[in-house]
Amino acid sequence: MICFDTLYLKSFFQEAEMTTYGEVTRCKMHHHLHDLAQSIMDSECQVLGESSVRSTDLSECRHVSMISLSSLEDLQHKAKKVRTIFGWESTSKELVDGGTLQVLRSSALFKFESLRVLDLRGFRGSDFSSFSCKYFKHLRYLDLSGTNIKSLSEWVTGLYHLQTLKLIKCRKLTELPVDLMKLKKLRHWKKMPQSLCKLHQLQTLPLFVVCQEESGCGISMMKDLNDFRGTLNIHRLSLVKKANLAEEGILCEKSSLRELRLHWDRDSSVGDDGDELLVLEVLRPHTNLQRLLIEGFGGVEFPAWVSSGSYLPHLVGMELSNCNHCEHIPSFGTLHRLVKLKLRSLPNLEEWLEGDGVMFPYLEELLIENCPNLRKTPCVFPSIKSLVLDDVGGKGVMSITTSSLITSLVS
Repeated sequence: MICFDTLYLKSFFQEAEMTTYGEVTRCKMHHHLHDLAQSIMDSECQVLGESSVRSTDLSECRHVSMISLSSLEDLQHKAKKVRTIFGWESTSKELVDGGTLQVLRSSALFKFESLRVLDLRGFRGSDFSSFSCKYFKHLRYLDLSGTNIKSLSEWVTGLYHLQTLKLIKCRKLTELPVDLMKLKKLRHWKKMPQSLCKLHQLQTLPLFVVCQEESGCGISMMKDLNDFRGTLNIHRLSLVKKANLAEEGILCEKSSLRELRLHWDRDSSVGDDGDELLVLEVLRPHTNLQRLLIEGFGGVEFPAWVSSGSYLPHLVGMELSNCNHCEHIPSFGTLHRLVKLKLRSLPNLEEWLEGDGVMFPYLEELLIENCPNLRKTPCVFPSIKSLVLDDVGGKGVMSITTSSLITSLVS
């Protein structure tokens, strides 16, 4: 991302579309720059079909997208310097529909001694049981998402330089290697192992599902993983029954975390409300956090850090959702950088009170829905542009709509 930002600042990209939080979602490259980049990398980057492998000079090729993986063995004789191989998702359909389903063996790749990136997303022609780490000593990135892999065999633990491992939607995957902690350089992981706590350089883990502590997947697994960055979703927090279990998570040490999403499951509505309040208290994030979602929380009220402008000075987005027991929400007015606020499904909430002075100076989007008993809210939102009110009770709530800045109103 740092590399992208640098290129963007140097006008390599243009017409960038950004979210409210400043994240780039789409951009264009000027056609002259595109032509220049293409001409410079023409010999190093190739998109290859079965016939073009045989007819193209690939002696200097470094990065390949394969339309047909059936030509891999031909490729390894012509492009021994290849570092990146992408297999298109359509490849698997082609092999199956054509009635020539083949088992991809690591021997088809063994001459690519410089291989750094191997992306076989969606390839269902193999369970990868024949693979061996001796062919992939320099591999940094491995994506087997959507494949038929059944067991992530011990060969993976021999990939000592591996930094990114993706196993998204591998529905047949039932077994992970015991010694996964040997992957000391792993930074990005897309499926949670029990040995997670040993991967000290791990930077991205989009989803963490809490299990019972004795199963090895308790919240304490995150204790020393302080390089987390981006977004972290924690689900099934209702299984954390004692505050000392959550305390080991030490989210407040994860300074690069930008978005935190905390989820209690449906059963939390019959759990111990006091326990949940204590758990949420010790799950406080680092002060650099920008977006926070709390869903399914069973407590009556929230801890002070949730609405503290001094503790969360950079917070721009807040959402409270499906907090069925909630009777009091904190005063959000001190979160001076707040741009978006969403209150969803808080059936027991009756009042939303704020203090005196200028509140919500930058709040542009406010959504309140399925809060049938809410009868009182703040009236003044000086920067409000978008307001959504759905299934909200009480005439006092409607006074919000008097702002002349509102450009979008749904009620």
